[in-house]
Amino acid sequence: MPDALVERDGHVMIITMNRPARMNAITGPMLIRMYDAYEEASNDPEVRCIVVTGAGGNFCSGADLRAMAGDAEQSDPLDTRARMAEDPDIVYKALFRHYRPTK
Repeated sequence: MPDALVERDGHVMIITMNRPARMNAITGPMLIRMYDAYEEASNDPEVRCIVVTGAGGNFCSGADLRAMAGDAEQSDPLDTRARMAEDPDIVYKALFRHYRPTK
């Protein structure tokens, strides 16, 4: 199951960090999926609000240092390195980009 889930409920986009066993610690694939969701919301006038939440009763414990050091099992098919090579700032954009509603 992906480590970031994206759902729609009417005009609301819900992004759920989905790594409850690791207290939703952030990985590269999770950041990229979140960035893609923010981009989707920015390009869809029907999205009026984004809710970011965490699975399993935790919001987020921060970066998964084990995964970022390459020590964690990585079974995600998303090519994180290629996406980060395309846009080295994607990590910051995923964390700090916010959707601004317009009229």
